[in-house]
Amino acid sequence: MKSSKRKRDSATPAATPEAAAPTPPAEKASVAKPAVKPSSLIALASHCSVKDAGALKASLAAALDVNNAVTIDMGAVERIDTATLQLLCAFVRDRNAAARGIAWTGESQALREAAKLLGAGPMLALPERGAGA
Repeated sequence: MKSSKRKRDSATPAATPEAAAPTPPAEKASVAKPAVKPSSLIALASHCSVKDAGALKASLAAALDVNNAVTIDMGAVERIDTATLQLLCAFVRDRNAAARGIAWTGESQALREAAKLLGAGPMLALPERGAGA
């Protein structure tokens, strides 16, 4: 009896909602995100947090291969978290490894304090106060 029951079970199609209603291909195509254009100026937001890290990462990745110096404007930054500082450190590291310039403009006490607290100041190559454009 067990074998006949198994045969019946394996012959019965699964009645799950996913199996009954597959996602149409048109819906999958609409999920594609627009490409980010490379820019030689990246302006940081006033509140740089992990929830916005994806958008910043896309901007930094697009600017990674820009031949001229990339300028990061930190003037608006009032709050910044570790995730954002990590992205900035990785960007500066990768630009330096490719022998491409990086410059900072504006002034942000919050960014400087966070970089100092985390020991990221040297990695970010922040200019001395008043030396930024």
